[in-house]
Amino acid sequence: MRVLVLEDDLVTGKLLEKILMKYGEVTISEDGMKAVQLFEESARQKNPFQLICLDIMVPSLDGQEVLSRIRKIERRENLAKSKILMISALGDLKNISKSYRHKCDGYYVKPIVKEKLENVVNRLLEKGQQQNKEERPAFDEEDE
Repeated sequence: MRVLVLEDDLVTGKLLEKILMKYGEVTISEDGMKAVQLFEESARQKNPFQLICLDIMVPSLDGQEVLSRIRKIERRENLAKSKILMISALGDLKNISKSYRHKCDGYYVKPIVKEKLENVVNRLLEKGQQQNKEERPAFDEEDE
């Protein structure tokens, strides 16, 4: 599995890379425009990222816009939808609602706690394997 992480904080990026490497090859982008370019390139090569973790407050394009653009690329290229998890310090209803309107699959509110993040990612990936069932979106339960 290929994993794309959009995170502009170096320490948090390294932490996410360490946690997510068990799921596959992790690519870190510190810039929203670069993340879109990486996804577009992977789509052209017919080897798209299957799991994408997006911070919202990042340079050039925010994570919400990156999410929207990735979903447009998936439709245009007729790709299977990647699992997209928003990972942000912004836990307000406005940002969470906007993310789900742009078709994210889950929302995790920082700080990063390894076990909690792994639980959310595991639910997202299991959800992808259970296509015939009705499921609720993945989220960090403590932030309900």
